[in-house]
Amino acid sequence: MAGRSKNKMKPLLDMSPLGWIDPGEEPAIIRIVRKYGGQKEFARILRKNPRIRQKGFGLSQQAVSLWCKQGFVPYDRIEEVAGLGGVAPHEVAPPEIRGLILSPGTRR
Repeated sequence: MAGRSKNKMKPLLDMSPLGWIDPGEEPAIIRIVRKYGGQKEFARILRKNPRIRQKGFGLSQQAVSLWCKQGFVPYDRIEEVAGLGGVAPHEVAPPEIRGLILSPGTRR
């Protein structure tokens, strides 16, 4: 089948099993990764973070790629990624816990 691709890439937003708050909005993790020059560079920067080294986690480009596909980061990485990206923690949190994380300026 010349000219026809068997493996058509789905748009990023269709890959998330849980969906987004706003399907037209790009996930914060993608904006953060782009800001730091790509997945490999962002993984390298995170590996240098003393808090991540202290936890004993390895971090690969493949892990960052998964985060980008999902549109969120694992619970144990929210604080570091949000801090580096300059975004509120709920913007990079898994959808099932976003409502539990208070955004800045919200009172309990």
